[in-house]
Amino acid sequence: MASIGKIYCYPNNPRVFKILIAAQYNELEVEVAEFELGTDNKKPEFLAKFHNEKVPAFESTEGSIYLNESGAIAYYVASQKEGTQLLGKDKTEISQILQYILFAENEITPHANTWVNPILGITSYNKAAHNQAVDGLKKSLSVLEKVLLNKTFLVGERITLADIAVSTSLYLPFKLVLDAEFRKNHQNLSRWYNTLINQPAFKKVLGEITLAEVAVAYTRIPLNLEEWKRVYSNNDTRPTAINWFWENFDPKGYSIWRVDYKYNEELTKVFMSSNLIGGFFNRLERARKYAFGSLVVLGEDNANSISGYFVIRGQEIPEEVSDAADYDSYNFQKVDHTDSAVKSSFEDFIAWDGHLDGKKFADVEEKIMSASNSSQKDVSIAYFGPVGSYTHQAALEKFGDSVSYFPQSTINDVFDSVENGRVTYGIVPFENSTYGSVISTLDRFITCKTQILSETYFKINHCLLSKSNFSTLNKVYSHPQGFGQCQNYLDTHLKDVQRVDAMSTSKAAEIAASEPYSAAIASVVCAELYGLDILEKDIQDAKINITRFFILGSSSDIPSDDDKTCILFTVDHRKPGALCDALNSFKSQDVNLIKIDSRPSLQRPWHYVFFIEIQGHKEDEQVQKALSQLNECCLDVKLLGSYPNQRPNFLEEEIKSLTSHKWRCNLKTKWVSEIIRHLAQNKNYIVYGNWLCRQREKNEKCHEWQSQEPLKNYLTQQKKLDVVPIDKMPHIEIFCHLEWSNHYRVFGKWKCRHCSNKWRSAHTWISLQKFIEKTPGKRLSLDDFFMQKCVKCFNTSRILNYNPLLNSSYEKDDDVKPHLAELCAKCMSGHYCREADIDHID
Repeated sequence: MASIGKIYCYPNNPRVFKILIAAQYNELEVEVAEFELGTDNKKPEFLAKFHNEKVPAFESTEGSIYLNESGAIAYYVASQKEGTQLLGKDKTEISQILQYILFAENEITPHANTWVNPILGITSYNKAAHNQAVDGLKKSLSVLEKVLLNKTFLVGERITLADIAVSTSLYLPFKLVLDAEFRKNHQNLSRWYNTLINQPAFKKVLGEITLAEVAVAYTRIPLNLEEWKRVYSNNDTRPTAINWFWENFDPKGYSIWRVDYKYNEELTKVFMSSNLIGGFFNRLERARKYAFGSLVVLGEDNANSISGYFVIRGQEIPEEVSDAADYDSYNFQKVDHTDSAVKSSFEDFIAWDGHLDGKKFADVEEKIMSASNSSQKDVSIAYFGPVGSYTHQAALEKFGDSVSYFPQSTINDVFDSVENGRVTYGIVPFENSTYGSVISTLDRFITCKTQILSETYFKINHCLLSKSNFSTLNKVYSHPQGFGQCQNYLDTHLKDVQRVDAMSTSKAAEIAASEPYSAAIASVVCAELYGLDILEKDIQDAKINITRFFILGSSSDIPSDDDKTCILFTVDHRKPGALCDALNSFKSQDVNLIKIDSRPSLQRPWHYVFFIEIQGHKEDEQVQKALSQLNECCLDVKLLGSYPNQRPNFLEEEIKSLTSHKWRCNLKTKWVSEIIRHLAQNKNYIVYGNWLCRQREKNEKCHEWQSQEPLKNYLTQQKKLDVVPIDKMPHIEIFCHLEWSNHYRVFGKWKCRHCSNKWRSAHTWISLQKFIEKTPGKRLSLDDFFMQKCVKCFNTSRILNYNPLLNSSYEKDDDVKPHLAELCAKCMSGHYCREADIDHID
């Protein structure tokens, strides 16, 4: 047989099998060239013939035909014999044959590779992708099972290229994972496959095939790349980290590659060479799950080179590495780790010590890439709002000042910048602890193509900023979230001032700086940026006011011990209980749901998309099962990403400081008031659902009550059983709170400046501030209060039915005129306490 051409490909590629079998049927010879992937396909002579580096590639004997894509090559070989059976008997059968060739390429091979390649150590294992591949392949094979019910071959009555293409795509699955049980349940498919592999042409190419009796399962490789990165970062390289590496290195699951820069003669300054390394590593973001690398600069200015080693998951360079823009500037050569010289060189490059390759190690700042902790010199961040916005401040806190920042006018612009590859990451506000979800972010998640990589929290302290006086303000600008977070302050102090929405708080500050009689609700940073005066600080309604931000990127992170996952889904609104069924998917798998929200789907009126956040990573087994159930009962399901749960380090301290109005307990008994009596006397307390005296944190002996009975025992021992009835609790709480905080106002209502808590009062009957100022060191006891004593002179006698407007003896320095028909008979003060004149707390 005369050779019609040459195939370039690595050995035992199933895609080549169909070409060689087609040649056997047509009695043609196709030469298979000796070929090394990663080397020969990068040579100039190869690239001069073919459009890209992909294999298999075919070159005709005459040198006039050059083809890529195995399906096209197989079709060419099949067409080289006049009257061949491989292409059917008419145009209809040719179309059907092409249909099955494409079916094999699109519906079988991708799923088969994802299932089988991790078993062979060719690619990395991903549980979610594995499960999807298994389901996808079995679904495709079920189609073939039905087609072959009454047929011997796929097209016509004889073997065609359709049978060859489909069967060779199943070569590895039948050998490894399509076991006896599967074949028993797919008898038509098994009959057809056995018929083909026993044909002489098939046997000559494939040899004897032993079908799998039991499916081969993926065995997790010993070396955990992420664990190695942690060991490397947190320990001395020699001997601790290097010893750990060799003890855990798995040569079947991983390979080691020597990497050298191709154009060392063009290198000049050492720092510029270092920047080349940093840029290359930044563009390897997608590879951080599959690679660990160390590249160093050797030599000195105008005489240096770049070299190093990569540890790659699998035996071939993954596309996550080879697709990087700078990849072609480096030569990757797989090395034998058992060679003592190679091993020693590898350790030298990992440790960065001594003289490497006969050259002095250049002392530059950035020399290492461990994927997740790569150099940040070329990292770019898109954030929402102008300079100084809260999103900008959160980004600075998250990424530092060594990266490039690009402000965006809208949240949509941030998403677009990430999706179009203009920046490395984006950061957008997601929700506020006071005002809830950011609607623009939720809406964009419905159509976005990015993933949530991580979250970060930022404490929001709003200020009222302006160049004008407080009394002259007629307009205030802020983002809707800013207005919502300061609602009480605005209603009290700026009730008649016009509120105007701005794109962000920093934009509001920019506008207020240029408009007279205008103010902005923004941060202290904005006051400095735009030259505004701070009229008042911390005007937000809640002391704990925190915004959560999402970091957006192209791929999610690997699982950690504590993760969250965000999901979007839609249900059939016509089906009763559809949402309940969807949420039950998580309950049934014991997966905790920590957030739920909804937004209009924009597909049709009154149709909604539900946004949920759960505890766990999308690769966790329980989450996988829950998602599988969710897919069964939902119309659409979209994973937005899994990311580590970030606990804000300042939140716990903020909670500890909130003791002013947290005194009410679920224990609705008379003992609660005695707790308050104790706490008011000590002014040391923390409330976490239980009562805990703050002095315990100082290792001082004090009290902690967790239930009613221990408290009762304590009170009995202290002989403090003359407790106040529970219906008097509101009065105790007002006095304890105001005396503790020293932050209060009296405007016809009691309002604390510290926490904005309010108490209604039937009459403005007391100015506690005056009482405290005039009686230094004097504490108002609860007994004084409930015995109806004058809070100024502590006299118990009073004048009834007194009209203060007709009496000139009323003290002029009292800033609140009494409206009670009772005055103290001794000092004529309107500071007399009467329980019936006070309403309950809001």
